[in-house]
Amino acid sequence: MPELQGRCLCGQFSYESSAAPLATMICHCKNCQRQSGAAFSVNVVVPADAVT
Repeated sequence: MPELQGRCLCGQFSYESSAAPLATMICHCKNCQRQSGAAFSVNVVVPADAVT
């Protein structure tokens, strides 16, 4: 079972990670606000080779 999994709202893109998160953070910068359309975004860091 994957540690993390998710998808975009339309379902066209999905991901899963077999590794536990190395870091989890909340960002309030303007770039993250623009990307998410919200006041902040939650970001999770995992090893690249663990993402499919």
